[in-house]
Amino acid sequence: MMLAMRRAVLLCAAAILAWQPAHAGEQPRAEDSKQERSRQKPTISKATTYFTEPLTAAGDVDYAAAINGQLSRGVTPENNANVLFWKAMGPEPVLSLVAPEFFKWLGMAVPAEQGDYFLDLSEYLEQVLGIKSDNPEFRQIDEHQGLAIERPWKSDQYPRIAAWLKANEKPLALVVAGTKRSEYFAPLVNPKDVSTSLVSVSMPGLAKARSFARALTARAMLHVGEGRTREAWQDLQACHRLGRFVGRGATMVEALVSIGIDSTATRADLAILEHTKPDARQIRVYLNDLATLPPLPEMAAKIELGERCIFLDSMQLFANEGADLVAGVLDLDKGIDALLTRLVMRGIDWNTTMRTGNQWYNRMVKTLRDTNRQDREREFDQMDRELKVVGQVPDGLKQSLKLVLATRESRGEALGNILVGLLLPAVRNIKHAEEQAIQKHDNLRIAFALAAYRNQYRAYPKTLDQLAPRFLKQVAADGFSGKPLVYRPNNKGYLLYSVGRNGKDEDGRDQYDDPTGDDIKVRIPLRSKP
Repeated sequence: MMLAMRRAVLLCAAAILAWQPAHAGEQPRAEDSKQERSRQKPTISKATTYFTEPLTAAGDVDYAAAINGQLSRGVTPENNANVLFWKAMGPEPVLSLVAPEFFKWLGMAVPAEQGDYFLDLSEYLEQVLGIKSDNPEFRQIDEHQGLAIERPWKSDQYPRIAAWLKANEKPLALVVAGTKRSEYFAPLVNPKDVSTSLVSVSMPGLAKARSFARALTARAMLHVGEGRTREAWQDLQACHRLGRFVGRGATMVEALVSIGIDSTATRADLAILEHTKPDARQIRVYLNDLATLPPLPEMAAKIELGERCIFLDSMQLFANEGADLVAGVLDLDKGIDALLTRLVMRGIDWNTTMRTGNQWYNRMVKTLRDTNRQDREREFDQMDRELKVVGQVPDGLKQSLKLVLATRESRGEALGNILVGLLLPAVRNIKHAEEQAIQKHDNLRIAFALAAYRNQYRAYPKTLDQLAPRFLKQVAADGFSGKPLVYRPNNKGYLLYSVGRNGKDEDGRDQYDDPTGDDIKVRIPLRSKP
């Protein structure tokens, strides 16, 4: 769905360009009329195409191969966690979606059609137990899975979930083994019989990765419920590592899936902390394990490489395929919209579009990597103001007719500004998602340190400062406010929270509370979600 939305945004933006007014005083040039009858190939250069190789047989940049070449450096079939993940997944759904090049990049054979492969819960219920999705029992078991992920349980409470986990023992063992490897690489490869454009590239395996995470977390909570604390912690560490490996992919989509998986494991970590009452030695082990996890995905890297290349590759596709592609996808076979779209698409300087896009991407990456949150937010505000001026989309037929007065360069610049203007809110939001993930991890480590303090002194500290340096080298501040985290101990436990993205202290209310809030909290004792 995310890929389809991205494609729709790009194509719609190209059509929207038909409503860009001409710059004052500009007149069509004679040479433009000749050039508009032939399609302009973008110039291969760092300023325009960003990558200058490898090239396709048609002389275009092969962006998928360029990204794969960069992300696969130092990765082998022996150290790539994804090889074992795919051995656990099996051929579906990849054989129906992806060309054989996918497994060539991984350096492994295509999984055999038959094998002891992982089944997510819906597959298990339908294929093994014959319980169809329209059966009330199906919905009930699915609800049990949600509960099994959130809190400790025993096999006699949710026997269908326990049987599902038992049936997946072998593939889950491969997943756990994969998370112990040092590298991760997931190639970007197009579906069969589709052009080399990144617009249509598939990312198979993401859905199964989420299913792996649910299974590992549910199994961890089963281990806790039946007294196997060591095995529970191992499963949750595997879940954390699985999520963080997925985040090494090139795109925002993979990064967001990564954060979702890690968040699932974090909630279960807190359940282990509360229900198993670990001693000081165990907590030291837990804190060390949490501190040495692979890093969470850096969103700036996704914008710098994957998302930039998707933009540039789309412009390359437009330049090659021209107005017919846009008009066809938008179902503009006739009428004024079809005519105007074709006119505009034949009169764009694609070099200008790509240079404009690259300049904005460079600026976004620099802003994303600014460690001062207030400065970063101010710069995002400034970019938003600028793009509202240069990338605004006028409306109406009268302005549409002015397109014939615009030059190729002004059209190209306008298109670049429009597309970046559409993307900017998403870029800002994924940075906030990254900040929230980091804050959740900081809160988690503080929660374990608080448990260690309580073990030694039989009470929680009055302030977080008392945790350093014995239990934590340094107590992290609130990443959103820059101030100390809010910490409220009580007779039974405590409430610890960040004010979150909106910067407002909402008494520790988060999305699961009523009324909802934006705070990022840890509350001990835990409260189960409704």
